[in-house]
Amino acid sequence: MLPTRTACSISLAATLLLVACTGAGPVNPTVAPAATVTPAADPLLDRIIATADGRPLQPTELYERMAQTDVVYLAEKHDNPRHHALQLEALRTLLEAGKRPALGFEFFAREQTGYLQDFVQPQNSHGKPLSPAQAEQKLRRELGWGPQRDAEWAFYFPLLQVAKEHQLAVFGADLPDSLKRRISRLGRDKLSPVEQNLLSDSGFDDPAYRALMEQTLIDAHCGWNDPELIDHLYQTWLARNDAMAQSITAMAQAGTGQPVLVILGAGHTRHNMGVVERVQHFWPQARQLNLGYQELAREPQPAAAYYDKVVVQNREFAPAFEYFWFTPRVSFEDPCEQFKSQLQKHSSSAPN
Repeated sequence: MLPTRTACSISLAATLLLVACTGAGPVNPTVAPAATVTPAADPLLDRIIATADGRPLQPTELYERMAQTDVVYLAEKHDNPRHHALQLEALRTLLEAGKRPALGFEFFAREQTGYLQDFVQPQNSHGKPLSPAQAEQKLRRELGWGPQRDAEWAFYFPLLQVAKEHQLAVFGADLPDSLKRRISRLGRDKLSPVEQNLLSDSGFDDPAYRALMEQTLIDAHCGWNDPELIDHLYQTWLARNDAMAQSITAMAQAGTGQPVLVILGAGHTRHNMGVVERVQHFWPQARQLNLGYQELAREPQPAAAYYDKVVVQNREFAPAFEYFWFTPRVSFEDPCEQFKSQLQKHSSSAPN
């Protein structure tokens, strides 16, 4: 079985405050990602595999299945350019097939939806019409997306441009960063009443999933473990999944776009859990398709080695995704080596 580690080389302070390693952002948003690299002679490169029967699919067949679905998850590794190119391809292909997908983003918060909609479907105003460049800069200012995050912006803005061209519905799905930080620091119970009102609790309680995610969070931090922090991170994880699932369900049930394409980190849909399971909870009739863009291992492996079938507390979880689309890697470097180096640097610079 391949390791599920998705460790991020972020500072210790950021590690303590954010759930960055399991789906919040690229390793270093101030630096453009390296070009993707491909393991030599890997036969899985650019292949699509359905885990239900191990059968390879052509892209056309996969896109046809997407077109018959209510919600499609395009689960990415945030800093892989190939994943974002394939997301754009999926959107354009569905448009060519006569669909008008709605677009949901983990990378934008729910309260930012108005800014996104105003960019995509601008209303008449008394001011002078904005040029495309001015409209883009206005949106970046409204979203608080500064120039230091140009690499990330280049990943997601092309999707918004296509949505604008075709007047599609778009929405932010996640919680605001401030609330995520507060839960990961303090835990949900210590939030203020106003902050509590910004959350919703779907009542999800699955001991096996909790055990799986707690170990995943530890692995994502390269073995670093603080029980209280891991508990807070898990609370943050559940709150985010609830928020995204409610956002997706509301948009899908309203019929403002079919299917709803969701751009999010792969951790949020692994094993058909997280957001996928919660959408099914809110809308049992929902037809969902869970596609994971999967970086190839350092050495060639059979497709089944990626399925990540795990057993926790006598419960066997489904394969990581319904469909795998195998892609080049961003890097062959071990992210834990950089993580450990940052921990050492933090320790040496800390006051005695």
